[in-house]
Amino acid sequence: MVFRNALSRRSRLALVALAAVLLLGFIVPCTAQEGFQSWGWALTSESQPDRRTNVILFIGDGMGLCHVQAGRLAAAALGRTFAMDTMPVRSKVSTLSHNQSVTDSAAAATALSTGHKTINRSLGVDSELRPVTTIVEAVRDNGGLTGLVTNSAITGGTPAGFAVHVMDRGSSRDIARELVKTRPSLMMGGGDSHFAPTLFERKKPGIELAAQAGYAVVRTIDEMKSANALPLLGLFSPIDLEFEMDRDPASQPSLAQMTAKAIELLSANAGDRGFFLMVENDLIDVSSHDNNARRMPAEVAALDEAVGVGLEFARQNGDTLVIVTADHETGMVEISPDGQITFGSDGHSSREAPLFAEGPGQERLALELLDNTQIATIMADVMGVTVGELIEPEGEGGEAGAAEAAEATPAAPAAPQRAQLTGYAPKRITAMTCNIHIGVGMDFEYNLDRIVQLIKDEGADVIGLNEVDYETTRSRGINQAKYIAEKLGFYYAEGKIFRTSGGYFGNAVVSRYPIVSSENHILPNPMGNELRAALECQIDIDGAILNFFSTHLDVRDADSRTAQAVQLAQLASKLRGPTIIAGDFNAVPLLSTETAAIMKQFNDTWQVYRVLVDSAEIARESVFTRDYAKGGNTIDAVSPNRRIDYVFASHDLIVRPEVGAARVPSTMASDHLPYLVDFEMPWAGGQQKQDKALIAVLDNPESEQWFNEMRWTDGHDIDEIFGVIGSMGYECVEVGPANARELPYAAASRPTVLLIPNLRRIDYRTQQAVREFVHSGGRVLATSQSSLKTPDEQLSGAFGFGLADVFGVEFAGWLGVTPLHDAIAQISAGEAIWADVPNPLVLEPEDRQGVIVRARAGAQVLGVWSDSEGLITHPSVVGPAVVLNGRSIYVASDVLSWHALQNESARTFLANAIACLLSK
Repeated sequence: MVFRNALSRRSRLALVALAAVLLLGFIVPCTAQEGFQSWGWALTSESQPDRRTNVILFIGDGMGLCHVQAGRLAAAALGRTFAMDTMPVRSKVSTLSHNQSVTDSAAAATALSTGHKTINRSLGVDSELRPVTTIVEAVRDNGGLTGLVTNSAITGGTPAGFAVHVMDRGSSRDIARELVKTRPSLMMGGGDSHFAPTLFERKKPGIELAAQAGYAVVRTIDEMKSANALPLLGLFSPIDLEFEMDRDPASQPSLAQMTAKAIELLSANAGDRGFFLMVENDLIDVSSHDNNARRMPAEVAALDEAVGVGLEFARQNGDTLVIVTADHETGMVEISPDGQITFGSDGHSSREAPLFAEGPGQERLALELLDNTQIATIMADVMGVTVGELIEPEGEGGEAGAAEAAEATPAAPAAPQRAQLTGYAPKRITAMTCNIHIGVGMDFEYNLDRIVQLIKDEGADVIGLNEVDYETTRSRGINQAKYIAEKLGFYYAEGKIFRTSGGYFGNAVVSRYPIVSSENHILPNPMGNELRAALECQIDIDGAILNFFSTHLDVRDADSRTAQAVQLAQLASKLRGPTIIAGDFNAVPLLSTETAAIMKQFNDTWQVYRVLVDSAEIARESVFTRDYAKGGNTIDAVSPNRRIDYVFASHDLIVRPEVGAARVPSTMASDHLPYLVDFEMPWAGGQQKQDKALIAVLDNPESEQWFNEMRWTDGHDIDEIFGVIGSMGYECVEVGPANARELPYAAASRPTVLLIPNLRRIDYRTQQAVREFVHSGGRVLATSQSSLKTPDEQLSGAFGFGLADVFGVEFAGWLGVTPLHDAIAQISAGEAIWADVPNPLVLEPEDRQGVIVRARAGAQVLGVWSDSEGLITHPSVVGPAVVLNGRSIYVASDVLSWHALQNESARTFLANAIACLLSK
């Protein structure tokens, strides 16, 4: 055991932060000594009274007051003037969204562009989700020119919030189309993939609409420099541009270069009409979410360089208002006088944003505190336009016409009353891991009672403890595991590893429930370092056994930790039933082979929690590996900046989908912070095991919405499915997003088969419930005429819902996708779906549009649909196939559709498929 010195750790952090500032000298180009590069604007410096005022709004996404200070120090290290500091007006801005919520970029951009508060994720609508005019639309309708510039996707929350009316910022492809419809004069940034055509959409892609609207499209820095006309669409990256530290100047323009080009074209073409330009650095926010103290100052400096470009133009032109602000603060950043940058979170905060202003109307911004909605009104007044007006529905008569249409439309018939899945109550337990540092806290006080009180306060049920002393002289001869357990009235198990100070040192498990057995496993020690072990316990929780490991891996050597983690994973994977692995891994998440060895078979509960509760927005942005593993830092207790303490769980343990279910409470009781997770245990809670099978049918609004967007029919009828299942003698219930969480509990209580008709999309919580349902013993029959998962789709699109491994499918796509043909393993047409069951369904000649699939390793291809002549539907690829993967069957054809179920052979197939699943 090593006592850690908190002061030396903070000193090292300060040195790292200072080095980050100095590094900026190599990554941010130093401009003219007076502050900015001269861009040579072809304008006079005299203000013309008949010319409308221009507005240039700079937004540092996620930039708080301390972010500005970080950029200021970076500029000072370069000997460069910090442009924002040369502006005469400085203020602060409140950024809360509707109902005083911590805002996201979409709601903040809406406030800045319309003057209306709205709910998070919404763009260009008020709090009642009614579309309202943005400043881009108002200036456009008044004859002026408009521009949007960003170093992220131009479809992102901030630029989109100035030009579109969309309820969900995650619908990037729809936003691309809406942007073109709004017709800003100029758009530059990333997001090329959101404009590109894709295999799964019938709508025209944004890039085609842009061409029809007359946009010139540029994709390289040279093409941008050569552009001389509007409208202009610059798409320099599939999604976001590179961080300033990584950007290749030969291939991607800087924010300052895009700003200069935008001002050049807008000013040359606006004449006396004026222009509005919004410039955003989104990568300040990204680097702050990442808690990256090196990249963040560089991005603030990059924004400031662009601000310098805008100020140079404004000072020569004389009738341009320049504003610099932020949509919100990210990271709860603090910066000390010596340059130490620390992050208090990896999310947005309610902290006030900075504001700087210069130009006509600047005095209206010279308030101690503004609300972000006031900025929209002031910009609009300066430009002589009005923002925030309600937009009437399209079509004749506006609201009246809409009311008439509503009256003329017959009411939809009431949904039939179908039996719902209900009554499967979970058992809740809380697991905790804590390295107790032999009871010595960050204040160097030895006090085990603080650990006891912490466990009481958090309501922990099963606790893994590391760095535990057993009757050592340094710990006053106390058996610390016994002391803590007796104070709580709990059970305990000892995990002694080696002798020290007249006693032993090791791990322990303390439990509210009886510990029925335990075994201490000594782990590999290839480098001959301090011995490490894993204490295994079997805990009786209301008649069910929970396997629980408490471990503490090598502190010095990564190879040793990896060897220890591999053996630990092997030990745990051999056990039957729910299993938890808790402890101090001395390794950070991602990229570490130590945690990867465990995560091959067990969930990192912090990541699961972020998926379920804390980061739906991140999931939609398809950045799982970058963001889901962040947060949850446990070391050190004063300024935690690393996550090295984990609770891993088998898939049949369910993290409760509620805020605070996974948490790291603050305490001075140790040098580590504890980590706790609330679980739901589907096998407990008083449910009696039943033998009678249950068939659940998923009613999936996400899929239905997808088909509506595509203007296709999904072809299935739940009532028809209920009727067919009922005729087979099974009990049938309906499952939807509201009760999907009960699926795992049903699976643990009785044989249950879940039918998923024609799956295209699935919401995140239902997806997680399906996964847990399978791991709890449930069976799935899924059908889907699924299109290929293309790179630009969101995680919720087509076959990107994360259930491919459950179904045993590698990918799926339409026949005739030529580039894929050679990549698909060819198989011969099967004569049977499985033993003794003939091929039940013959496709009609007009239905030759089969679906291709490839089975994952370990899955079995049971059969291939044939066409009317008994041939597979395409000579080069697999036709619509049936794949069996353990407890799941995937059918690459919608055999559950109303049309298919009129065919007796399809009904026979369905009956045989259910019988097959129930026999597994």
